[in-house]
Amino acid sequence: MLFRSTLDVAGTIRTDVLEIVGGADLAEPFEISDDEPLEPGTVVIIDEHNPGKLRMSDVAEGLARFLSETWKETVGVEEVRVASAGARRKNLLFEATRGGRREALAATIMPTPEIAHTTMEVEAALLRIAELAVVPAPRLVAVTEDPGYVGGPLFVTRRV
Repeated sequence: MLFRSTLDVAGTIRTDVLEIVGGADLAEPFEISDDEPLEPGTVVIIDEHNPGKLRMSDVAEGLARFLSETWKETVGVEEVRVASAGARRKNLLFEATRGGRREALAATIMPTPEIAHTTMEVEAALLRIAELAVVPAPRLVAVTEDPGYVGGPLFVTRRV
């Protein structure tokens, strides 16, 4: 059944599943489980151990694991922050460290498949074509369709 209207409820709504699509940002009214104060732009996720609360995302760990597997060496990720660009996708800026070198990178993450117009592999291929044609564009580092790293398919580029 499709319901298209405004719904005002004076009471409690209970549901087994609530799916919010379209890149909604709803973190502000929730309590945070972590003791650390959050900076604006911090990525948070639902805390599966504390119902009704959010916790800081371990997106840095996921990015580090993805890049370590891609580059076949240990990679550290820090200073992850949300970029102001991107209405339907999540764009993160971060610093990656490997072999004593530090790189400024960006990750573009597709949070839900419903909003994807194409795959991340196709978008990455377009970045490769732009590079070959010497078009100013971010240089592709790696791409994956596996949502297991950060909650959705992603590609990583060098920051410009």
